[in-house]
Amino acid sequence: MGNVKIGSIVKIRIDNKIEQTITIISKAQYQIIRQGNKKVSVNLVVRSSPMGKVIAGKSIGQSGTMKLPNSKHKIEILGIESSI
Repeated sequence: MGNVKIGSIVKIRIDNKIEQTITIISKAQYQIIRQGNKKVSVNLVVRSSPMGKVIAGKSIGQSGTMKLPNSKHKIEILGIESSI
C-alpha cells in the first residue's frame, strides 16, 4: 500500500512488544485540533514528531529507531492504509 505519509493509518509494533494503530497528521492539522481546545487523541502522530520522522517514507516490513532524550525504541511497520 505504498509508504507512510500524512493521512496514512499505520499499524506499528514498538520494541517487539506493543502493537498500535496510529494516524499520521500534519503540524497544521494538529494545530487546528488544539485551537478547538480539543485533546489530541493518542493515536494521532504528527509527521514532524520523533515517531513521525522515524516511520515517514517507510513501507510494510521496514523499521527504524526512535531516539528520545532518555531512551530508544524500535518501531516496525506492520501495515499501512491511506485514508484521510
